[in-house]
Amino acid sequence: MTFKPEKRIPPVIWTIVADRSRARILSASWPGIDDWNEVASVDYEEGALHGRDVTTDGPGTFAEKFGGHHGGEHDTDLRHQTAEQLSAKLITQLESGRSKAEFGKLAIVAPPLLLGVLRKKLPSPLKEMVVLDVNKDYTNATLEDVVSHLTPELSKCAGECSQ
Repeated sequence: MTFKPEKRIPPVIWTIVADRSRARILSASWPGIDDWNEVASVDYEEGALHGRDVTTDGPGTFAEKFGGHHGGEHDTDLRHQTAEQLSAKLITQLESGRSKAEFGKLAIVAPPLLLGVLRKKLPSPLKEMVVLDVNKDYTNATLEDVVSHLTPELSKCAGECSQ
């Protein structure tokens, strides 16, 4: 008979507070939801740019095989590109923390576009850790404001979730 150790879940929740140009990873105790601090921050300056700052002219035109021309468009607009690029950076950071067992639960606070990209791109082990996602932009808020907004929601979730 072999002994299979029970998986230990760290009593810590990481909360991502992000928009397309920056992200903060906050840490708090779980399920007590206190002792908040900032674990890391990720800046992505390209996310703050407007499309007009990156694209200098209109879409190109392409000749058809049998005559005629048509205009071309980018497959993905700048907003989606920057959301995907920042989410890739965040996922790398989260995977590193998960593999080192630095947290056991995850919450995501982001505007709709980035929230959707993160939901789609998160690998399965990280998806299983998500206990809350909030469709808000708190990136300009102080740590105290973020804590005051999120603590009630996370406390409610902690009561419903098992550790």
